[in-house]
Amino acid sequence: MNSTSFSRLLARSGLILLILFGVVVAFDVSPPKLLQPDWLLNFGITLSNTISIPFVGIVLVYVASYIDLQACNKLYVRVARLSALLAMLFLLVQPMLAFALWKNFQDLRVYNKEQSNLIQRKGADLTRAIQNSTTFADLQINMSRLQGPNIPDQARAVPLAELKKQLLYSIQTAQKSFASRLPSPTSDAYKAIYKRMARASLISLLGTVGFGLLAINPNTEKNILILYFKSIGLFGITPASIYKFYKEYAENQREKKQLQGVTKERRKSTLNYQRQKRKAEVLQLREQKRQLNEDRKLAERRQRERERMLELEHKRARKQELEEEQEQSDRR
Repeated sequence: MNSTSFSRLLARSGLILLILFGVVVAFDVSPPKLLQPDWLLNFGITLSNTISIPFVGIVLVYVASYIDLQACNKLYVRVARLSALLAMLFLLVQPMLAFALWKNFQDLRVYNKEQSNLIQRKGADLTRAIQNSTTFADLQINMSRLQGPNIPDQARAVPLAELKKQLLYSIQTAQKSFASRLPSPTSDAYKAIYKRMARASLISLLGTVGFGLLAINPNTEKNILILYFKSIGLFGITPASIYKFYKEYAENQREKKQLQGVTKERRKSTLNYQRQKRKAEVLQLREQKRQLNEDRKLAERRQRERERMLELEHKRARKQELEEEQEQSDRR
């Protein structure tokens, strides 16, 4: 077997390994469920567990091209681009695992809240039923209807008040036990998940570095990722650009502080104006109330004086009538 045939055999073996990697990953993570934390975690773990397959495949292609570059030049270029894509893919595993962990915590919090509300409602219903029961039969019927604690017939010998206390205590104990059994981020099950995520994260970082180093174009002998990042200006960081960024940041912060100061002064003046306005309104209302009280008292005093004058006139008229009657009687 000459060198050309051997290089082609190595290149085909590497290509088969790359295809096998794609098939294994596609089969293991299908169907895709991008927003489910379990699927994201499984995808990251699958990539970390099968990282050796594409790595060995790319190395075989590179060895084949080293033996005979002309026979494997096109495949070498494509595999170098694929290596760059794999480096980016393994780099995306980091935020993907972080999102999976955050989403898992959110789902766990919602689940625990729903379960806690459910057990609290059931405990409240059972407590209300126990307190409203007036006989042993009512207590048995209510507990059976609400699927509460079982009350045997032998419990008739226990006084109803004591039996109610025992049932309420058992319900409170059951609620506390249920709350303690709810899953938490510090449980052993989650600790195992943390270990798997840490392992997948570490392997994905190593994969990013490894595939990034292998992403070399044979024609230019330069790293594809570095060329791409330079084209988008990722590595165009200079002291002048750093100074410019810091200067713009400082100016923005200064303008932000000035704006906050102006806003604070405006808010303070607005609050003072509103406070003075409310104070003036309160004083005006008090003055109006005082004036109304004075007017009411004056009207009442005038009314009493008017009534007294009318009463005096009535007495005077009555007295005059009596005097006239007396004079008439004397004349007679």
